[in-house]
Amino acid sequence: MRARCSMFHHVKTYQYYAFLGTLPFIGCTLLFLMGYKAYPILGSIRQVIEIYGLVIGSFMAGTFWGVAVSCKDKIPKDLLLFSNIWALILWVAFLWPPELPFPWILAFAFFVYLWFDGELLKRDLISDEYFQTRFKVTLIVNACLITSGFFS
Repeated sequence: MRARCSMFHHVKTYQYYAFLGTLPFIGCTLLFLMGYKAYPILGSIRQVIEIYGLVIGSFMAGTFWGVAVSCKDKIPKDLLLFSNIWALILWVAFLWPPELPFPWILAFAFFVYLWFDGELLKRDLISDEYFQTRFKVTLIVNACLITSGFFS
C-alpha cells in the first residue's frame, strides 16, 4: 500500500470544521421551512445561503489545489484544471439571472466534488476517513440546498 499524502492526517480537526460548516446551510433551510424569506440582520435567506454556498464551493474547489501541492506527481493531470473550471462555473452561475436555481447548481457541484474525491480515494491520495467525512457533509449540505431550492 502506498503512503497517502500527509495533508489530511491532522487529529480529526477537519471533521469538526466540516460539520460546523454545515450549520449555516441547516439554519437557512430551517428558516425556509418555517416560512421565512428574510430574517432581521441577515436579510434575504436565499441570498445568505447562495453566498455562503458560493464561498464554500470555491473553497472546496481550492482543496484540490492542496491535494495537488501535497501529492505532486501522483495527482490526476486534470485536477488543477477541474478545480479552476468548477470555481468559475459557480461564480458565473451565481452572477446569472436570479431565476437560475443556484442552490441546485451548488448541490450538483458538491456531488461532482464528491465524485472527484472518490477518484482521489481510489488512487489512495486521500484517506477513507476523510472521504467518509466528505460524503456525510455533502449529503447534509445537498439535502439543505435541494430543499432550499424549492422554498426560495
